[in-house]
Amino acid sequence: MTEPDKKKSEKKPSFKKHNVFDRSKKRPSNFKGHRHSTMDPKMMTEMHHKAEKQRMGKIVIISVIVVFALIFASVGYERWSRSNARAEKVAKLYAKVDECSKLIESTSGYEKYKQALKAILLLNRAQKIQPEYTGKFKKKSNEFRKIIEESTPIKEKNFINDKSLISLLYIPRGEFLMGRKSYELGEFDETPQRKVTIPYDFWMAETETSNFQLRQLFPKHRLELWDRYRIDMDSQPAVKIDWNTAMIYCRLLTADAKNRNKLPKGYEYRLPTEAEWEYACRGGTDTQFYWGSEFGVIGASFANTLDKKTSKILDWGTSRTAAPYDGYVVAAPVASFEPNGFGLYDMNGNVWEWCWDWYNPKAYKELPAINPIQVQPIETEIKKRKPFDAGYYTITATAKVIRGGSWGNLPADCRSANRDYMEPNAKLTLKVTGKNGQNKVLTGGDTGLGFRIVLAPVIKTQSK
Repeated sequence: MTEPDKKKSEKKPSFKKHNVFDRSKKRPSNFKGHRHSTMDPKMMTEMHHKAEKQRMGKIVIISVIVVFALIFASVGYERWSRSNARAEKVAKLYAKVDECSKLIESTSGYEKYKQALKAILLLNRAQKIQPEYTGKFKKKSNEFRKIIEESTPIKEKNFINDKSLISLLYIPRGEFLMGRKSYELGEFDETPQRKVTIPYDFWMAETETSNFQLRQLFPKHRLELWDRYRIDMDSQPAVKIDWNTAMIYCRLLTADAKNRNKLPKGYEYRLPTEAEWEYACRGGTDTQFYWGSEFGVIGASFANTLDKKTSKILDWGTSRTAAPYDGYVVAAPVASFEPNGFGLYDMNGNVWEWCWDWYNPKAYKELPAINPIQVQPIETEIKKRKPFDAGYYTITATAKVIRGGSWGNLPADCRSANRDYMEPNAKLTLKVTGKNGQNKVLTGGDTGLGFRIVLAPVIKTQSK
């Protein structure tokens, strides 16, 4: 190889520089591979932090929106579920109302009116569930009320008072043994047992006056919870009612029936006499209870009294005669138990019931055997509680008879012959025996006193 050729082969190859390495030329704006930033590092760090904060802020905002969306969706679903459940309950009630309507078309007389009353009670329950449709329910209810308006007291027939919506059963005249047998346990004022005659027919309410029935005339009647238990349900008996209030209720019914010519001549709505009450309670029996001489387990199917389970729940004293449990702690809805021979419910137990008579401890010795009524007031000793549970004191005053016993009394106090008494302007205070054997009076214990009405001959000499 010649010398020129050798020099030529040893000459280094040349190449054209790329613009990116030429500092004299401007770099493209989209170039991403440069190693050195023209921005201040501190500013860049702040920008990164700011961008990170914005990103985290967006995440938080989106998370909050999602959470609230889920909450609103959950609340909305819950409301929808409840609304749907209420609608389903009302639909079932309306189905029963439709059944009543069909029976109304195929029946007549008292059975027809009973179905109309049942429909009204069903619609009242529906109104409680969906109060926003109150107008609709009342309109439908008024249609059934018009049917009940046809019901009137006819001899040997049951009927419904359309003003109070109380069902009254026909009780024929008759004789019965009033008071307790000499060998039965009880108080001195229940003797001597004797044959008593009720010389007239009358009608007695099938049940104790319920809150719903009382509100037909006294719509503002409301009661608070008692020891966490409701006593204000429409179906429960009206309690905390004194004798005078019960009689006002009866007089309003009498005036209404008289104005509309729906009152039998010589009859009135009133409280039952003591003799009427026991005659109706026994329903043709002469045993301690209208189902037999012993309370026993069977008693829990006929009467709501102080049972062993309730005694334990409320920490009250009890006895071996109490039923294990009757299903209720306080007053049960009316007609929850078996009826007696006349078809009357809760004559023994549930709540005490006011009678018309003034209390006379010697009534069975002094009053006649035909239609006995203690018309004149008689002063008697009444035990009263001192303030701050400081014991008792006795006063001499007049009192009205109460009968039947209550959910807070042992079976012995719910016998058909048992008598008790209260001042007419007083409300019952339950007196119970604690486990330590000491008597105690319960705060708010006046939840055991109500009343039941009759349509019976006028008592001419009435003393308030």
